[in-house]
Amino acid sequence: MNKTKIEWCDATVNPVVGCTFGCPYCYARRMCQRFGFVEDFEKPQFFENRLDALYHKNGKIIFMDSMSDVADWEDVWFTKTIRTIRSNPQHRYLFLTKRPEILHKKGFFNASESTVWYGVSVNNQQDLHRVDELPVGENAHCFISIEPLHENLKLSEMSDDKKRELWDKIDWLIIGAETGNRNGKIKPQETWVNDIVRFSKECFRATGKEIPIFMKESLVPTVGEEKMLRQFPKELGDL
Repeated sequence: MNKTKIEWCDATVNPVVGCTFGCPYCYARRMCQRFGFVEDFEKPQFFENRLDALYHKNGKIIFMDSMSDVADWEDVWFTKTIRTIRSNPQHRYLFLTKRPEILHKKGFFNASESTVWYGVSVNNQQDLHRVDELPVGENAHCFISIEPLHENLKLSEMSDDKKRELWDKIDWLIIGAETGNRNGKIKPQETWVNDIVRFSKECFRATGKEIPIFMKESLVPTVGEEKMLRQFPKELGDL
């Protein structure tokens, strides 16, 4: 289990390294190129022995695919990982994907462990359709990682019906700005962030459900220290 600079989790465990999606701003690919974790980042590889780290007795929030997209995982990789997760309910496990429709086809969402959180990456309005694919149910915990934020999502301008669909599925919102020195790097505007915060407040007023917001340090230049929100869902904060 590796300590991490990712602010919204305690540690990372990466049984799979590599991703086929090809984001131009991909942090994981940059890290792989720098340290040579695998020879070809576009050919995901499974390192089963890394699952042994989950037997750590102290409960932690663990990000399980910071170096991959779980949509690329082969069935046997996911099965072995879930088997180990079931043996270690002391932790909370976070998975993130840009292709939730593939997880549906593979049946990955059927592993409805109460300790598992599924998230989708959203960078712009076009990506919001990914939320529709997230699982629902008594044990389903879902979140949106809006990192990097590339445009105003205009969540507060949605119809009431669409807002309620999102409110029913989302348990957490993580927001961050693009990092690195990529040409064409997009800097978020404060109004974009304010719209997401307004959407969360509307949810609480309309339904009584709180959607916590976690802003990464990369947003300090955008909103200022005094407006930074660093909230965790109670299911994660209790660890």
